[in-house]
Amino acid sequence: MLEGRVTFKARDLRLFGTLVERLLFNPAMRANSRQDKADGDSAGSAKAAAPAGSEPPLSILVVEDSSALRRLYELTLARWPFPVRITTASDGHEALIRLGLQRPDMLIADLNMTKLDGFHMLDAIRAIPELNDMAIVAVTGLDPKEILERGGVPEGVRVLPKPIPFGELQVIAAEVAATRVPRSASQQGL
Repeated sequence: MLEGRVTFKARDLRLFGTLVERLLFNPAMRANSRQDKADGDSAGSAKAAAPAGSEPPLSILVVEDSSALRRLYELTLARWPFPVRITTASDGHEALIRLGLQRPDMLIADLNMTKLDGFHMLDAIRAIPELNDMAIVAVTGLDPKEILERGGVPEGVRVLPKPIPFGELQVIAAEVAATRVPRSASQQGL
């Protein structure tokens, strides 16, 4: 694990944004992703199957650098009363790559992470117009003053305090599920 904080310059964020855009709109990358899934590659992913004829599961990307908290998210979200498909990432860089492969309905992210932190990741996500309507919730141990001192979060990002408020997250997820507009496979990234 890296100690301290790794900083990224604006050029780095543009490169990440470009990478995600290429992944979103590159049919060859999406085909490779589909083949990986067909071959049983499920790294970083926990899925809940939807019953036949029902709505597809709500797709949620959880970005958290603590492996224990990632596992807690997976176990808790899988018990929600509606179907969810959970994908996890351990930092902002991995999350941007996952976003390029498949756009989730909702993103839950920590802000204080090693490598690419949540602040820079959220800035990169909001720079991609195709992701502007994605529901984003930041769950953090930072207080509001610390968040502002680090540049704040983009408009529209809901911030919840740690410990993880699973009840509030479930309410938000249910709202997202109820209001989501079905997307074509190309808009989902697959």
